Amino acid sequence: MNIIIAARTPKQFYNIQSIAEALLARGARIHAYFDEKLSRYESRAPLMEWASSWPNFSFDFCPGRRGIASLPVFCARELLSYRRFLLSRTQSRYYAERWRKNLPFPARILSYFPGFSSLLKTKRFAALLRNIEEKTKPVRHIVRMLQAEKPDVVVATPTNMHPQSADAEFLKAAKSLGIFTVLPVFTWDNLTTKGLLPIKPDLLLAWNEKQAREATEYHGILRENIVITGAPPFDRWFIPNETANMEHILFRSGQAPLSQKRILYVGTSQVTAKDETWLVRRIAEALIQSNNEVAKNALILFRPHPFNREPSKIFIEKPIRNVRVLETESRMPNTRARFNELRAEILAVDAVCGISTSAFVDAVIAGKPVVSVSVPEYKETQEGAEHWRMLRKSGAAYITSGVEEAVILFGEIFSGKDAKKEQRENFINLYIRPFGRNISAGERAAEAITRGTRKEL
Repeated sequence: MNIIIAARTPKQFYNIQSIAEALLARGARIHAYFDEKLSRYESRAPLMEWASSWPNFSFDFCPGRRGIASLPVFCARELLSYRRFLLSRTQSRYYAERWRKNLPFPARILSYFPGFSSLLKTKRFAALLRNIEEKTKPVRHIVRMLQAEKPDVVVATPTNMHPQSADAEFLKAAKSLGIFTVLPVFTWDNLTTKGLLPIKPDLLLAWNEKQAREATEYHGILRENIVITGAPPFDRWFIPNETANMEHILFRSGQAPLSQKRILYVGTSQVTAKDETWLVRRIAEALIQSNNEVAKNALILFRPHPFNREPSKIFIEKPIRNVRVLETESRMPNTRARFNELRAEILAVDAVCGISTSAFVDAVIAGKPVVSVSVPEYKETQEGAEHWRMLRKSGAAYITSGVEEAVILFGEIFSGKDAKKEQRENFINLYIRPFGRNISAGERAAEAITRGTRKEL
């Protein structure tokens, strides 16, 4: 089977890596394309390291839609996404405003005209925007590439992020040529906090029933064109790995004694919190002032978000005795060694804390108590995000109303109380591996793709 995978950048390929591995293990030939412009300053080393183990895998870079002629369809796609946020009754207004700030310049200017939002909400105007997409021809050089390579299937993801990128254009070109198309859901909030899918695939691979409903409700994907696989990005947690030992983690955190309780604070992206070090500091100070002796002596290991690491340097310049920054360099867990570091960091602590990040799911799978600190400063982004509400609704995470409540909770966790253990197991069974812990999401996705190319779905 000859497969083309189109993704925005090499670092994002990691989210579908387990799908690629399952296909490659079946003997498929995969050639991946990444957006040339967006990948320009990104390291290729992690992908090259992984690719060295798979002789039937290759990759290259490809420009997407370019030039002034691309502006109408880009504006149409982005405005349709903005419209979805405006019409949503369940999501915070924050997401509509965030999307508007990133609209192409002409569309952004239009969005501030009085009455434009009301016009955009109308079905007639939406139909006009969709007509622009339908009348826009696929990118010529991508069509020629597909005609030359003759793939059995084109797998593209995520296709609905801005700025617009080549992955969506591969999907559009493949559809125009009658090539079978597949879109694996990219992240746990990819269907809710990102844009509309501009091109509907022949097959959408959802992680769970919730995502299947989101694909139908928000993006108009027919249920019969959706296959549930489980969550491919988290397959790595269910494969035995060599894990960095406890001594290594303790060395990196400043030689903390084994008896000292540890909290891993996982940082968030700039979208959620540009600088959350003040919150880390408040938690640290509240721990020191705690009446609980164990909590008073606890250590916070601060793991900054890989793309929001600059603020954490304050703890190196002005250290606090119970806070250690694990590293300030970018550490995306996109290689086996880096993932094993993340795994070891989570396993080495007694609780995982933060605002809202996908690392919470890693911690839930690892069986660690997760404490999400809810403060007014981040209430809009936190409570407005459906994925965070999913964690709250499932009961898999402790949601505290402030720092003081979080510190009391840490004291209880340190004493051995853990009221969320069963909920964490239920979360895994419902959202991460709905077909059982031993059923790989990547394998299920590979099976669905294989069957789809044979028209067996």
